[in-house]
Amino acid sequence: MTKQYEQAIHSYRLAIKLNTKSPESHFNLASALNDHGQHDYALRHYKVALDLDPENLDALLNIAQIHEKMEAWREAYHYYVKATKIASTNQVAEDGRMAMEQKLQEHALPFTDDP
Repeated sequence: MTKQYEQAIHSYRLAIKLNTKSPESHFNLASALNDHGQHDYALRHYKVALDLDPENLDALLNIAQIHEKMEAWREAYHYYVKATKIASTNQVAEDGRMAMEQKLQEHALPFTDDP
């Protein structure tokens, strides 16, 4: 891990200690963790950010993309669907939803909005 990421992660963790209810701090920590490949920890903080701000489109998309990288097609589909409900014209959300529908069909998995 580079010194810059270590410092960013440390700063975001301090910000969360000061205000555990800050969706921005959780989102920023998650993004730093995600950029450094710590996807499980990133997911945890993206989900906290989403709990605090349920219409956080960026958190939804990042969660979906992490699940997609992990080949968790249903989970990715679920979050892309949620994103399209919040921002129906968002091309990333729509493209992701369609790609996950195709993956679910290829793997004979049922379509459901629940992960």
